[in-house]
Amino acid sequence: MPPDDALPSTSGDFPAVVAVASAAVALLFIGLGLLLAPTAGSPVETGLPTSWGVVILVCGLAGLRLAWRLQGGDAGGVRAWCVLMALLSLPTLPYSLPVALPALFGAWRLWGSS
Repeated sequence: MPPDDALPSTSGDFPAVVAVASAAVALLFIGLGLLLAPTAGSPVETGLPTSWGVVILVCGLAGLRLAWRLQGGDAGGVRAWCVLMALLSLPTLPYSLPVALPALFGAWRLWGSS
């Protein structure tokens, strides 16, 4: 029998793992889109420098790593990542809904877990 002060396990929290992983995959696609976007003067110009694409890719990779760790029951840093990604995606709503909604759902699911 586990002690009364033991933290609840998050290894069975499949919805949170899926939410974190889907937000991370959305970030990867957004980052790749920024890196592969047409150059200035094109009708599909983003207005963001290429360095933003690299930063977004790194955030997506970090999210995938955190989702992998969360699947094993280690929730360290996952809530903070979810909240940060949701906050950073607010200025670009509604275009960032694929990142904001799963990140908020993941943070909500993990709020009382660790």
